[in-house]
Amino acid sequence: MFDQAFDRARVPQVIFDRDGRVLRAPASFRPLFGPSIGGDVRELFTSASAGLANLVSTLLKERRRFDVKDLVIRLEGARQMCVEAYGAPLDVDGASLVSLVDFTERVTQATSRAQRERSETIARFAGGLAHDLNNLLAAIVATAQAGAADAEDGTGNPAADFGAIIEEAERGAALARSLRAIAFDETG
Repeated sequence: MFDQAFDRARVPQVIFDRDGRVLRAPASFRPLFGPSIGGDVRELFTSASAGLANLVSTLLKERRRFDVKDLVIRLEGARQMCVEAYGAPLDVDGASLVSLVDFTERVTQATSRAQRERSETIARFAGGLAHDLNNLLAAIVATAQAGAADAEDGTGNPAADFGAIIEEAERGAALARSLRAIAFDETG
């Protein structure tokens, strides 16, 4: 019964002897690390993750369990898998067990969600920026038009009109400097 349950496990896991030779690996382990019965578990894991290979070596030497929550394993074809890795000594003949819980999908979803939220934030920021720039330019254009009309009629105060235009242009320049500072902080 245990053999059937182990062989049908969806979680990639491996049981190995005190020397690190693979004794058992369910079907879920083989697509990741190949047919590995009799192989050295450290060699299997070294190409995928040097950190995991070190944890397994410590488990073999010191019989000390491990529980790592965030480990990236490199697989064939440049694929990566994000896993939680668990290792524990077993009470039988110095054997040990390593289990890998795949959470790649959760990481992918979280990354996509973060990118989507970032895009939405940038879109809101750009909309606010466009609104502010439009208001500045509208004020400059309106003041220039009023100044031109006053100059034609020989009325009004051209110095006040030019002062208002300069003031709005300076606000626009200050806004541009702020944006440049934000962009520099973002890109480092």
